[in-house]
Amino acid sequence: MQLNLTLHLQARFYEPTWQTTDPIIQLIMFMIVTLTAVLRLSRRGSKFVLSITAYLLFLSFMLVEDPTRDTNPLSPRKQKTLYDIPNDPDTIIKHFHLNNEYTIYAVCPKRKCHRTYKPITSHGSFAPEYPMHCTHREFEGDSVCGACLTRPRTIAGDIEIQVPIKTFVAFSFKEYLAKLLARFEARMDASWAKVSINEEMYDIFDGELLREFKFKGKHFSKGDGEGRYVFGLGFDGFNPLTNKQAGKKYSLGVIIIVCFNLPPEDRYKPENMFLAGIPPGPHEPPTGALNHYATPIVDEFLEFWDPGIKYSQTALHKKGRLVRVALVAVISDLLAARKISGFGSPTCEHFCTFCHVCRKDGGWFNTDRELWKWRTNEECRAFASQHKAAPDEKVRKMVFDLAGVRHSELERLPYFDFTKSIVVDPMHNLFLGLIKEHFRILGMALPKLQPEAVTNIPLPHPPDDFTKNEVTSINRLKNKLELPLCEAIKENREKVAKQLEGYHLKSLRFVSESLCCSLLHISEPKRSRPDRFSKAEWARVILNWVCTFYFIYEHLELTTLLLSFYSVRASLKGIIIIIPALKPRLLLNTCSRELKWNQFGKIWTK
Repeated sequence: MQLNLTLHLQARFYEPTWQTTDPIIQLIMFMIVTLTAVLRLSRRGSKFVLSITAYLLFLSFMLVEDPTRDTNPLSPRKQKTLYDIPNDPDTIIKHFHLNNEYTIYAVCPKRKCHRTYKPITSHGSFAPEYPMHCTHREFEGDSVCGACLTRPRTIAGDIEIQVPIKTFVAFSFKEYLAKLLARFEARMDASWAKVSINEEMYDIFDGELLREFKFKGKHFSKGDGEGRYVFGLGFDGFNPLTNKQAGKKYSLGVIIIVCFNLPPEDRYKPENMFLAGIPPGPHEPPTGALNHYATPIVDEFLEFWDPGIKYSQTALHKKGRLVRVALVAVISDLLAARKISGFGSPTCEHFCTFCHVCRKDGGWFNTDRELWKWRTNEECRAFASQHKAAPDEKVRKMVFDLAGVRHSELERLPYFDFTKSIVVDPMHNLFLGLIKEHFRILGMALPKLQPEAVTNIPLPHPPDDFTKNEVTSINRLKNKLELPLCEAIKENREKVAKQLEGYHLKSLRFVSESLCCSLLHISEPKRSRPDRFSKAEWARVILNWVCTFYFIYEHLELTTLLLSFYSVRASLKGIIIIIPALKPRLLLNTCSRELKWNQFGKIWTK
């Protein structure tokens, strides 16, 4: 006989709690919950705002009442309004059902253990109880860990209780899903119908895994009135003190769950994701110890899979609804995904989670897909079971060396496919562009395509007092000016100017003077010496020279006509007059071989 657990916690999400509340109280409560939950104001700050608001309301009531009355000048209604204002922001947060249910586990503080212990609430006890010492043993014949789990703490003046030394807070997935159904139940049910009819894939529902995902012989979406939903798990470690302060010595983990039945635009919003827990620091759990933190999550997903959870009320079903969910994907980077799924690291012998290509056989360079021997889910589960049942560390290592698979808590999920549910790291490979770096490491990097020079700029030999770096800077600047700069200047002139400023000051001056683009014509007394000009000024004059040459080349016929009527010295006036009318555009940095660079340089400088 199948038994379903009926949860009555969701009914409170639909209870009318505002009908008898004074509108002033509603406004104050909404303001405080916005400051706390949305604007992230601290509890102390929210309490201060709440106290000031209550006092201002009291003063406003006093201004409109008769202060000459012998008794209380406030009317009974206003006295009740002031009395009903909560004194603590936590009261308001609870009124809005924003606090999630959670369970505090005791964690073994020994660095190699990390065993978690669920609290026990005995009859008549007002505080949860935990074991005094860790009883975990890694292998059957090993001695118990024996580390102390709790320490004494005095409360209420003279009452001593035992509290965990190290804790792990696991939040309730059942309550999270109840809140999610209260907001998105209709859209979550409709997600199964949005499957692509062609070979193009737009979402995870278009993939092979969910197209063939079944429950008791029927497709998982065919629930006959039941709610059927799928989720993905993400895990990663981070340094809460930033790398600058603590480097890699301090690390915390975070376990996140997302609902794939939500639309992609809402799926990864922080308010719609579930924080399952934060494995405590200060160090990352060793290999295999992460399973202890995954146990509470797997326990809840097992319960949701079979027999399922019956909610007493949902947004679309007032009389309740049976809900089943499944964890179908692990979405993490390479290291984190392998830790939580039991596979070896990307640098071990069996580095791939999909096939048996090995490093010793040159597997990194084996790109012949037909020769790959694919892993199977049954095979991965068999090796994981052998790894768990190993009698000692030596046998366990031998099992791991055969296939690169360790025991994982995800193995307890009967539907989880280890060969299809480990998502290839999308963040680093695609979003951050590191796939290019991976190909470079494997020796398959493509050569960089450098634009070809479109002209040749002759420069004299640098003076002997130039350093090696300054000579190199001259050559680099020359090569840059010979490239097509038209489009770059069109898109962002300031960016090109900043790039020119990156060269040595003496190099910029040398190239400018070689192109007859000197700044020495400036008549300011304090600016007469060349060394008084900045890199930005030299870069700007080179950029102006380039733009002028572009214009002359674009209007080559007009320039030739002008040169035929005027001498080189007199032609400047004609060009300056023509420029505003013709609105010169920046062309490719090309020129006719008949034109001489020095002539145009002289035209510009004069």
